[in-house]
Amino acid sequence: MTFMSRVNLEQLAWPGTDLDAILVEVEADLENPAAYLCANLGLVSSKARRGVVILLGKLGDRRALSTLMRYVFDSQGRVLEEDARASALQVIISITDAQPADSPERRRVAKFLTDMRQEPDGFVRGHIMRGLGRFGSRAALETLKEARGDAHPFVAEQARLAYRELSDRAHLLPTLDEERLHKEMDDGVLLDRIRFVNITELKPYLYELGMRPNALELVDRYLTSGSKRNHYVLEILPDLKDPAGRDVVARHLQVATGETDVAASLGALMHYLDGDASGPECAAIADALQNPSAHIQRAAILAAGRAGSARLLEQVVTALTSTDLELTFAAATALDEALGVDDARWLPDLQQALARIRQRRIKYEFPRDIQSETLLRRTIARITPTLSPAGDSRPN
Repeated sequence: MTFMSRVNLEQLAWPGTDLDAILVEVEADLENPAAYLCANLGLVSSKARRGVVILLGKLGDRRALSTLMRYVFDSQGRVLEEDARASALQVIISITDAQPADSPERRRVAKFLTDMRQEPDGFVRGHIMRGLGRFGSRAALETLKEARGDAHPFVAEQARLAYRELSDRAHLLPTLDEERLHKEMDDGVLLDRIRFVNITELKPYLYELGMRPNALELVDRYLTSGSKRNHYVLEILPDLKDPAGRDVVARHLQVATGETDVAASLGALMHYLDGDASGPECAAIADALQNPSAHIQRAAILAAGRAGSARLLEQVVTALTSTDLELTFAAATALDEALGVDDARWLPDLQQALARIRQRRIKYEFPRDIQSETLLRRTIARITPTLSPAGDSRPN
């Protein structure tokens, strides 16, 4: 049964039609309204098609992107479809813009827009330029640069705006060499490049590793193979936003030996913790807190602050008394994040530490002491009980 049999989509072509009212009807009657609209996009008349496109834009469902892109591509050169096609490009851009910066939809839409850059219709081509400014790669800069002189004024204006937007963030985009990597290099070669390439040339390969759909599998494979460059790979692991990465880090932490490797493992683990560290994870952090390396201790302090363990938190508080300014700052940072209104029991220890840090700051004016003092003052203010009008003590 098609969507048309439930709602008269042809009313979308009528003058003065209330699109919002139809959208309410669609959402009320159908479990998956976007799917039905997509299924009927090619069945309605050309006049009603623009209304269907607009409704898809209002729904904002990313699953409609494939249907909309296919429609724009398949309907090239059809005069009666010009308005709907231009609206479809606007909806594609709007839906894609709402996706996370690292989402595969952005890369897919950017490729689609690049493939469509020779679109004959001026208004559609103008929206393509706008989309390239939002999602395009560095390679799109040349397309936009040329399009600034387009004979169609809308295209030229959109290209100028898009070129400026893309240029402003070009330093954040992969280079052209990095883009070529994605098409040309298999997994094994990529991992070998990360192992052996000159350090100054490592960045593109790490970027490519993070972009692969099987990135987590490759990271695990790399870490288990043994390398002095594990810390570079560990640093990108949290950016994959895959919860399974936590198990990869925890396993590696059990076998990591080098100072940089252990510290990077703790740093990666910290990003996954939210007061829910497991027993083995707490044990690994506790061991690292006793490590003679200040680099490892600092990473362990930051991880301990997010572990949710009172025993580890006590060691973080103790670290405030360290003569190593970086360890003191790490402890102050961890406590600022970890302690809340129910942690007033730590007040005496924090106040004593604050007094020591303040004295040292006054005497030597170390920048780290200034930062640590600021963090501790904020933490103390947050957890200090206040008196209610009745005189009893209540948390801030």
